Amino acid sequence: MKYLVTGAAGFIGSHLVLELASRGHEVVAVDALLDTTYTSETKRKRWEVLKKTSGIHFIEKNLTEGPLDEILEQVDIIINEAAMPGLMKSWADIKMYSDSNLVVVGEILKSLRNMPKKRFIQISTSSVYGKNAVGNEKEETNPYSPYGVTKLAAEKLIAAHNSNYELDSVILRYFSVYGPGQRPDMGYSIFIDKMLNDSEISIFGDGKQTRSNTYIEDCIRGTILAAEHAKSGETYNLSGDESKSLLETLEIISDEIGNKPKLKFLPARPGDQISTKGDWSKAHRHFGYEPTTKLDFGLRTQVKTSINGTFFNQ
Repeated sequence: MKYLVTGAAGFIGSHLVLELASRGHEVVAVDALLDTTYTSETKRKRWEVLKKTSGIHFIEKNLTEGPLDEILEQVDIIINEAAMPGLMKSWADIKMYSDSNLVVVGEILKSLRNMPKKRFIQISTSSVYGKNAVGNEKEETNPYSPYGVTKLAAEKLIAAHNSNYELDSVILRYFSVYGPGQRPDMGYSIFIDKMLNDSEISIFGDGKQTRSNTYIEDCIRGTILAAEHAKSGETYNLSGDESKSLLETLEIISDEIGNKPKLKFLPARPGDQISTKGDWSKAHRHFGYEPTTKLDFGLRTQVKTSINGTFFNQ
């Protein structure tokens, strides 16, 4: 198959591109390499690592600019990993988030409805559920941040297109993905960096907020299984199997590094989720997804690759 992966220089997108290519698929990798939630230098370094792998075609393009037909016409499956991530920044720049998370999806859909049927995998987030993302896909969606609002709006836009144009689309809701190469603005990356440098770590709230963490390799395997076997028009949670508090994850990182964290407790931030625990049983029934990586192993692996300065666990 020939895949298009958007956001291909990002944390999850780069892992997905590498895995697809390793399985013998041809991949068109698209990324704008923007300075947004973190520096584009990190994305360009990932880009250079990917260029050492055969079967990948690279396109540097901002999907908000210009027609997409020419890119979409040449592939069989589109996986839209491109997004403007991060809860806090979404309060300050709603246009940037709506353009990246909603308008881009609209442009992709507009092109697809005029083409022979292609499979479209939209990557969404547990943030669409709201303050507490606990349960299965039937739970109420009530986003607690502008970021979550834009991602839910994209889901609704896809549903409208499915009803009117009978597109072949699938929505995957990721839950707190972590592992080697995690974005430098994400929690575990920040904690590891601060602890390695013996710097103070800011904890927003009491540190007892819990996350259903998903290891990157489980996430990628589930995404590819969905692309191959998920039912069109369906929405699926992709989650890990454990739910741990922030303080519990800090203990694992601290033990691996051998350095006690210096914690500074601050008031909770607007939009921060209290708890997430995704029910992934529907994905298991429909296409065999099952997370296999325990948090202790995954976090220790992320620490080791961070120390080595590598993006991938190879």
